[in-house]
Amino acid sequence: MDSIYAIDGISKVTGQDIVVHFKNADGTLDFTPAGLRVDGPLSIPEPIFGRDLGHLQGLVTERQAAKLTIPSPSMVH
Repeated sequence: MDSIYAIDGISKVTGQDIVVHFKNADGTLDFTPAGLRVDGPLSIPEPIFGRDLGHLQGLVTERQAAKLTIPSPSMVH
């Protein structure tokens, strides 16, 4: 969620009473998902995790590859 919260126009919401219940053979798990609110026009003023990726790329060799995955737009939908 750090990458989502880095987008201007999105705010982190705390204190939600939403609980998702999961059940499987081992039992039940209650999970409170991260919350967000779109409260303005969306914009990205600078590359999200750009400095982090640049640092990582400086640590890997030619035989390795640094990769940054990003969440899909449906995470905000």
